[in-house]
Amino acid sequence: MSTAPATADYSKQIGDLLMADDFKLLVAICQTTISGDSAAQFAKSIVVWLKQEDSSWLEYFLKRILKQKMTENYAKGLDASDTLRENCMTTKLINSFLWYEGQDYLVESLHRTILSIHSFALNCEIDGFRLGRDCSSQQIEEHKDYLEKACVMLLASMVGNQHKMPASFRRLCHFMKTEIENTWGPMAAKPRVDPDEPRSNRASFTMGNYWKRLSSEIATSISKTNGYMMKGDEAEQKRPLSEIYYYSAGKDLKSNRSSGSWKQDTLMSASEKAVGSLLFLRFFIPAIISPEHYRLVDGCVTPEERRGFLLCAKVLTGMCNNVDFGKKEAYIRIMNPFIHEYRAMIRSFVKFASASSLGSNRRRPNMEEFQATLHSGLSKTGVSDDLISFLDSNLGKIEKDLQGATQLFSVTESEGIMNNFGSLKALVSERMRERQCQQAAKQPAPQPSSVYRFIRRFGFFQSKPKVEELSKENHPEPCITPNLTSSINQQQYMNWT
Repeated sequence: MSTAPATADYSKQIGDLLMADDFKLLVAICQTTISGDSAAQFAKSIVVWLKQEDSSWLEYFLKRILKQKMTENYAKGLDASDTLRENCMTTKLINSFLWYEGQDYLVESLHRTILSIHSFALNCEIDGFRLGRDCSSQQIEEHKDYLEKACVMLLASMVGNQHKMPASFRRLCHFMKTEIENTWGPMAAKPRVDPDEPRSNRASFTMGNYWKRLSSEIATSISKTNGYMMKGDEAEQKRPLSEIYYYSAGKDLKSNRSSGSWKQDTLMSASEKAVGSLLFLRFFIPAIISPEHYRLVDGCVTPEERRGFLLCAKVLTGMCNNVDFGKKEAYIRIMNPFIHEYRAMIRSFVKFASASSLGSNRRRPNMEEFQATLHSGLSKTGVSDDLISFLDSNLGKIEKDLQGATQLFSVTESEGIMNNFGSLKALVSERMRERQCQQAAKQPAPQPSSVYRFIRRFGFFQSKPKVEELSKENHPEPCITPNLTSSINQQQYMNWT
C-alpha cells in the first residue's frame, strides 16, 4: 500500500525546507545565477507565498536577503550605494515586493500628475538632433521649461503624498539605511564632496528664481481629463494637487535651508543614495517610463510621449545619484542647474522614508519555535505549483551554483543547506511525478476519427483472417513442381500435370 503524502503535504514540506534554519536554503538559492523571465516569475511566487503565510515573514526574509547582499558587496569592495543596482535575484524580489505592496500608493500619488504631464509630454524633448535641423535655441529653451515643469510636478506629488507611503516601505528603507551604515561604517552616513569639482556645479539658482520663471506656466495648466485650459483662480481650484503642493513644498524647503554649505545640505550620503535607488530606481522610475503598465494613464502612450516621460526619469535619476550629466549625453547638460536646485527636495523625501522604523511590530522568527513546530509544519498554505515547477526546471543549475553560494555560510551551515537541498530535490521530483500521473489520469481515451470509421465501414482494409479466407476461396494454392529426372519426357509431364 502506498504511503506517499498528499499534494498539500508535498507543498507544505517543500515550504518547510525553504523556511527552515532562518531561510538559509531559500537565501542560498536566491544567490545562484538565476536570470531571465523565469527568475522574475520565481521572485513573484516567493513574495506571494510568504505574504500569504505572514507579512512579517515576508519582510523578515527581504531584510535577510538584503543583509546577505550587503555583506557580499562589502567583501567585494563595492560601494554601498550600488546595493540595488545589479539586476540579480535580490533586486527582482525587491521589485516584486514594492509592486505587490505599493500599487494603490503609486496610483494615488502619480495618477493625476501623470495624466496632466501626458498632455504636454511631446513638448519635453530637448535633444536638437531629434527635433530636427529647423529647431532653434528658443524652441529648445521652451521645451526645457516644459521638462522642468514636469519634473517639479512629479517631485511635488511625491512629497505631497509621502504620508501615504506604506508602513512596510518605510520599515524596509529604515533597515537598509541603518544596515549600510553599520556595514560600511560612519563614512556611509556622510555626503561625499569632491574637492576638485568645479565651482560651476554649485548652486547657481535659488528656489525663488525658478518660481518666478515658471509662475506663469504653473498658473496655466492644461488638464487632459477636463479637456480645456484653466487660468487664474479656476486653475487654483481645479489643477492637479501636485501643482498646489509645488508651492507649499518649495516654500518649506526654502525656509528650512540652512546658511551652511550648499553641498552639505543637498548631496546625499551613500546610505541615502541606496534608499533613493530603492524608492526611485525600483519603484517610481519604471512607472514613470511605462505609465500604461501601472494603471497611471488611460489608453496607450506614443513613442514621442514616452520619450518625454523618459527624460523626466533621467533627470530624477540624476538627482538621486548625486551626478551631473556629462559628455555622454551632452544635450541634457542644460538640466544640471535644475538638478542642483531641486536635489534637496529628493533628499528630504528620502530622509522621511528612512527616518523611522514605525515600531518593532515585525517580530524576528525564533529558532526555538522553528524546532518546536518542525514536525507540525512551519508552512500554513504551502508553496504554489508554479514555484515547484520552477525548482524542477532549474534543479541542475541550482545544484551546480549552490556550491559557490554556500561559501558565504559557515561549514556547518553549508552542510545543512546541502542536506536540505537533497531533501528538496527528492520532494520536487516526487511532486512532479505525481502531477504527471494526475494529468495522465484526467486525459480521456482517444476516440477513432471520422476518417478511420469511414475506412473501416467501407472495407478499404480488412483484417488478416478475412484476407486469408478470401485468398483460399478464389485462389487455390499453387502446385509444387516435383523434382523431375531426365527419364520423364514432355508427354509424361503433360499427362501428370
